[in-house]
Amino acid sequence: MRDDGLSDPVLVDFGLAYRDCVTKKFQTEDGQGLDNRFLRLPDLSVNSRQKQDIRTDLAFFGGILFYMITGVIPGTLVDEVGRTPHQRTEVLARLREVGGNAIYHLLGFFDHTFAQKISGRFESAVEMGQALEAVLVEKEKKVVDSVDNDLKAIKAVLDSEANKQLARNKALYDTAMAEITAVHRAIANEVTQVGSIYQSYQTGFKNFEQKFQNILDFAHFSTLDKRFAPHFEMTVEGEELVITVDGMVFYRTDVDVPTFNQEFRDNLRKLYITGLRSLIEEGI
Repeated sequence: MRDDGLSDPVLVDFGLAYRDCVTKKFQTEDGQGLDNRFLRLPDLSVNSRQKQDIRTDLAFFGGILFYMITGVIPGTLVDEVGRTPHQRTEVLARLREVGGNAIYHLLGFFDHTFAQKISGRFESAVEMGQALEAVLVEKEKKVVDSVDNDLKAIKAVLDSEANKQLARNKALYDTAMAEITAVHRAIANEVTQVGSIYQSYQTGFKNFEQKFQNILDFAHFSTLDKRFAPHFEMTVEGEELVITVDGMVFYRTDVDVPTFNQEFRDNLRKLYITGLRSLIEEGI
């Protein structure tokens, strides 16, 4: 922006460009990365096979709009605590100022713009333009304080892409934990038959936005000092739900079609039986 003027943009670098008519002569190898410091996209990373996709271009366009509104470089789609550019504290006040009563529409626009999965982004410039038009239309509406207006705002927040993703993640965590609990309960019932000396115990439950943590263990009925306490942690990594136990990867499954098979249950049972046996032998 010449002299920091938003009305006087200057194109200074095309970077790496291509045209459809020459793609056969110009193709990026799978092992090459096309990242830049303005906005790093996973679809342009070294291992990506989607380096020529209109949804990538649209994400950059949205990134430029984001910079023009906030003055902040988006940098990465997800920061060290899992927030996308428009969810970061330093820009929210400015986005609310610009968005006004259309703030939820504006945040929804950036939900799609900065979607980590390329399938979650705008499919075309027309679709992106329509979403921006919707923001402007909503912004021009006269705000009337009413229950209906409050309800509309609530629905807009809950229907945002970010909240849909959180709801999906929570459902995944709950499903996985239900499987773990079922195996744990079955073993607890067997242990009950030999005296209930070691009872089930749950602690450390934390259901964060970015990950789930829980400890589901067996403890001696008289003291928690004698216990086998595996620490479960679940995160969504790209297209997979990853379950770790005590920091080691224990199981992985697809987020869209999660599968918890018999092998998963057998390994859980082995984990608990082995830990419980060690615990008992230590007490002999």
